[in-house]
Amino acid sequence: MPFMIIPIAPIMINIFISDNSSLPKQLLFVQYEYLFDIKKYYYPVMLHSYLGTCAFINVIVALDTTCMVYNLSKIDNETSHNFAFKPTKYYDKSHEEMIKCMELHQRILDYAKLIEDSHYISYFFQLGINMICISFTGFQIATKFSIAPDVSIRFAAFTSTQLAFLFLQSFPGQQLSDSSSQVFQDVYSAKWYKTSMRTRKLFFLMSMRSAKPCILTAGRFYVLGLANFGTVVRTSISYVMVLLSME
Repeated sequence: MPFMIIPIAPIMINIFISDNSSLPKQLLFVQYEYLFDIKKYYYPVMLHSYLGTCAFINVIVALDTTCMVYNLSKIDNETSHNFAFKPTKYYDKSHEEMIKCMELHQRILDYAKLIEDSHYISYFFQLGINMICISFTGFQIATKFSIAPDVSIRFAAFTSTQLAFLFLQSFPGQQLSDSSSQVFQDVYSAKWYKTSMRTRKLFFLMSMRSAKPCILTAGRFYVLGLANFGTVVRTSISYVMVLLSME
């Protein structure tokens, strides 16, 4: 949002100041050579820039929102004190509910695997490009702050957007990992000892499967989560320091 306000700010400021000290018009994206008179077609170019940016953002949002986290419902641990160890299947309500929980759990696992298989390559390239862009934009902020503050502010807005995008990539992975780990705790804390023997076997199978949390990765090796988000930010800052030392 701050990045998209930059072209509008000089236009709004010029309304309230005299013509002798008006600010120059700026474009959303810096382009030094055009095949036409940019001053004559300034507003069509600016409108095209806004429409193209909004369309690109909509595509990214549409793809990333497929990575939704389904929170598993907690297994009901309130059972009657009047229970039987070997009830018939018709009267064994806990067995029926446990089967439904396992089917729901399996569908969620399949969905999580589908997301991982569909996005791990794109996450890998997005992560690498983000790290490079954050490093170079951070370098531009530090070097141009005293020379061209307006350009430095533009790079700062771009860097903040990159950090927010990286965080929004990491947060769903953290939610998925936490939710899948919580299933094991819910199974363990349920009153499984008040169920039939056939239901206890299902509890055992589900506890074994839920002991392994679901994760989202970038390139099958980088786990998307808040801990690794901090690692990427620190690594990018260290690259900025290296670039500044080489200047």
